[in-house]
Amino acid sequence: AYILAIILATILARQDFPLPLPVRAAAEIFACSAAMAGAVLLLPLDGFTPSFFTLIIKASVGIAVYLIACWTINAADCRSVIADIRGKLTNAVKQSPVDG
Repeated sequence: AYILAIILATILARQDFPLPLPVRAAAEIFACSAAMAGAVLLLPLDGFTPSFFTLIIKASVGIAVYLIACWTINAADCRSVIADIRGKLTNAVKQSPVDG
């Protein structure tokens, strides 16, 4: 009964409140996450005992691979978002008064 109610509520809500489903962005982010997970799993750190050092290595590699994958396929239009943020930071630095 609950599943039927969820299905009916979803159908009726989509008619009154059409929201776009970002399927392409979700697929891109899934691909980047899969690349990150694969890179972390392929690290030859099995001989090490679990330690903070191992965690730092795995996290660093995971972050780097995820960012490179997102940048490469331009996941969720990340290049333009990064360019906008960079432009705002550059303008903020140019407009700030210099103490001296």
